[in-house]
Amino acid sequence: MKLTKTLNLNDEVVIYPNEMGFDKISQITKLAYNLDDNRTKLWIESRITNDGGFKEQLWVICSVYHDIFLNGSPYLKNTTISLNYLHN
Repeated sequence: MKLTKTLNLNDEVVIYPNEMGFDKISQITKLAYNLDDNRTKLWIESRITNDGGFKEQLWVICSVYHDIFLNGSPYLKNTTISLNYLHN
């Protein structure tokens, strides 16, 4: 029996970047949103989960942070993606 859940693009997902991955996320964030270093740091810190992941809406992960996944192995601790449903 196969269980499925339809995802909404507004659902939050959590990815698990390593240190190099967080550096890449910082670079992408700074350029994408035209932020200075301090605002970039605050942006990233507000999205770090208790277990060390990085949470963001699915559409943002796909559209803004897609470079992480082009060759993701250097940037990710693992390839697990957690789903935090905002909509049921």
